[in-house]
Amino acid sequence: MEAVELAKSYGSGVRTWALRGVDFRIDAGEFMAIVGASGSGKSTLLNLVGALDRPTSGRIFVNGTDTSTLDDVSLAALRGDTVGFIFQFHYLLSEFTVLENALMPQWIRKRGTDTKWVKDLLGRVGLGDRLKSKPNELSGGQQQRVAVVRALANRPRLILADEPTGNLDSQNGALVFDLLTELNEELGTAFALVTHDDRMARRARRIVAMGDGQIVADYRVDAVKKEAETVAAQLT
Repeated sequence: MEAVELAKSYGSGVRTWALRGVDFRIDAGEFMAIVGASGSGKSTLLNLVGALDRPTSGRIFVNGTDTSTLDDVSLAALRGDTVGFIFQFHYLLSEFTVLENALMPQWIRKRGTDTKWVKDLLGRVGLGDRLKSKPNELSGGQQQRVAVVRALANRPRLILADEPTGNLDSQNGALVFDLLTELNEELGTAFALVTHDDRMARRARRIVAMGDGQIVADYRVDAVKKEAETVAAQLT
């Protein structure tokens, strides 16, 4: 996925700019954290990249397709095929079971149901024995794990997560974050997470910092660590 000169404004007359000329790229298999103060443009960037909203100007390319050329139906199909979403609140449907909630993206896409894949994922996140449970029978951490599996149901290349641990206590938040990193390594799915938790951001392999609707820093954690180790070695 690549964004070129991405901008988003709201209102008429005097417009409020949420993003200003952002160039941004997510490569296959990446695990990045997007950080910044409230109102810096993090969630707006995620919504545009995930085709939940359209930019005021600029272009977004997904698998080489310019999304500005697509109508709403085609854009929704591309989104369903390539992107999975995890939000701060799980948004599980109370009348459906764990398995049914996790299968929902496949039902919406209407291209057949791979129940085995979803059951395997639920087993991997420790919910293999809760397939028939309803959301209100689960803990907050378990509910968010169902949301993670639901995001992976269509085998997307990219998962966009907006404060996925924001409603969880520190223990459950750490467990969900551990799960995301494990799935990134095992499945090769790219993850881009908006987070205010510095501890979790530091565990990402790439950190993108935003301020006033622009990217103010973009660096790979391994590269910074390597440079620090080199400097330390030179000083000893």
